Amino acid sequence: MVKAGLGTEELGKVRFWQLSFSELFGSFLIVLMSSLIVSRHDGKAVILAISLTTGLVYSTVLFILGNHGYFNPAITLSLFLSKRIPLIRMSMYMFAQLTGAIFAQLIAGYVMIPFWYSPYGPGAPLPNEDVDIFLIFVLEIFI
Repeated sequence: MVKAGLGTEELGKVRFWQLSFSELFGSFLIVLMSSLIVSRHDGKAVILAISLTTGLVYSTVLFILGNHGYFNPAITLSLFLSKRIPLIRMSMYMFAQLTGAIFAQLIAGYVMIPFWYSPYGPGAPLPNEDVDIFLIFVLEIFI
């Protein structure tokens, strides 16, 4: 068990920053993919598709980034309150998780037309007219 406290000695360790970046990147991927799968359906919550996609993305991110990932501020807070992680780690992880989620929502909202504005009916996944076609191509390859 980790001694809970401030944990300021962790700031100088490379592993701390690697884990913080993996929290940011993992949260980014999970929120981005979950947002895009929800935008592909016509407002009806297709529970099976949404839950399978989110679960597969979560397990893939855990496999790629290592089995330490929390990717959820509620889990990070509960670990801090149970004195399993220090204050500095909790603060940095929560900052990274929220930053990753915000960037994912910004990209999802910028690239995809919301389903209620689609000229082909709700749920048609169309790129935003203001976005460069090359950017859309690169993001589709990444996704």
